Amino acid sequence: RIIKKKNPDYTTINSFVIFTTTACNARCAYCYEQGIKPETMTIETAENLVQFIKNKRNPNNLVRIQWFGGEPLLNTQVIDYITERLTELDINYENTIVTNGFLFNEKNVSKIDEKWKIKRAQITIDGLNNEYNSIKNYVYSDIDAFMVVINNIHNILKKTKCHITIRINVSNENIFHVYDTVLYLKDEFKEYDKVLPLENYDESNNVWYEVNVLLVEKDGKYGLINFEGKEILGTVYEKIYTLKGVTNSLITVKDQKLGLVDDYG
Repeated sequence: RIIKKKNPDYTTINSFVIFTTTACNARCAYCYEQGIKPETMTIETAENLVQFIKNKRNPNNLVRIQWFGGEPLLNTQVIDYITERLTELDINYENTIVTNGFLFNEKNVSKIDEKWKIKRAQITIDGLNNEYNSIKNYVYSDIDAFMVVINNIHNILKKTKCHITIRINVSNENIFHVYDTVLYLKDEFKEYDKVLPLENYDESNNVWYEVNVLLVEKDGKYGLINFEGKEILGTVYEKIYTLKGVTNSLITVKDQKLGLVDDYG
């Protein structure tokens, strides 16, 4: 009764966490799935899931999917299948993914924007260089997995609109080096203090993001860049925020004065 009172439309579901597989290409000691027999989603199950989404969603709202695992990129066949079927059924969707980032090769990076519609990727960096490689303990031999993942992140940021969130799992194994990891990441991606998507909301408070620009922060001031990294507005504003429910229109605040710009500057 409480659920129904708080959400009269509780019979619909528009957010889904999908395990493409419980298998993983890393063998982290802290993983809660350690020792569990790997299970991988089949195309038959994927089709059943597509039908479930179709029948349970509220068609007036966006479908949001988080790809999870294991390592979800070990089963890109299912990600391809589900996103293709949702497109065929004219179901609007966007995705996020939780991944170690190792398998974001050129082929998978090329699918991020148009096919998979991944807006955010959470990638775990638990240490630097040999420490990272020891903690992750990948199944691959004779390869510097740390640099593979760092280069993959650079490639994603360069070629896609996807926002990257870095997660650091703290344990007795790396607790004394967490600060070094943070400093390294800050320096490695140092052009701006922060790079963030610009959120907006429709009348039903569904979140969506400006598709032409990213908000950047440097020394406490804000500006805009496009997805190729080109500066659109310099980092000279106290605030830049969206005009609720209106696309391509942004409010700027500089010297306590309001301005209005489109998302091309």
